[in-house]
Amino acid sequence: MVATELPGRARGPGARAGPPRGTDVTLRTPHAVKLAGFEFNQDEQREDAARMTDQGRIRNAASGLVVRDEHVLLVHGDRPRPGTWWLPGGGQEAGETLAACAEREVFEETGVRVKSEELVVLREYIQANHPGGHRMLSGSGHRVDAMFRCRVLQEPAVLGGPVEDSVQLGVEWVALDKLAGLPTLPPCLPAVITDALAAGPGRGAVYLGDTYA
Repeated sequence: MVATELPGRARGPGARAGPPRGTDVTLRTPHAVKLAGFEFNQDEQREDAARMTDQGRIRNAASGLVVRDEHVLLVHGDRPRPGTWWLPGGGQEAGETLAACAEREVFEETGVRVKSEELVVLREYIQANHPGGHRMLSGSGHRVDAMFRCRVLQEPAVLGGPVEDSVQLGVEWVALDKLAGLPTLPPCLPAVITDALAAGPGRGAVYLGDTYA
């Protein structure tokens, strides 16, 4: 926001506070307003608000860690680079628990019905702290992601969900011993999954903080 003081009469020690007599306090144009001796640019106010809407917004999300027969359910696409793999998941909706969010996102992106059984990892991604990181599709600059271990309830004959991610190209059961060689989002995903599975059920959630690479 830019504030430019307008010329007015000098005030002495006993003068009353407020705008000089005759100051225009009406809206001059669609873009600027003069009030109390200052001019405020409304276009810049809107730009500030837009920045707070995206980069300044924290986005809650959940993902599903679905493992069966030594294979993990992963989605793949070409963002942020070709051949990238990630866990099915996405943003939390109003009135929805994080566990329910994970169940919905797994179904929408893969077609597999699951039940969230245990929160295993809580991780943050603050884009400004990772110059080589990716830009989120939501426009947010800060994401808090809850990873749930999920149990398969029902699987379609052919993998594929009804509301796939916009950058999603496919979904596959990937052998756990192949995970380390894949480009993933985040890059630390293979290590996170390996650690969660090695700990087994009942360990409780691990908070990883702002972790990316």
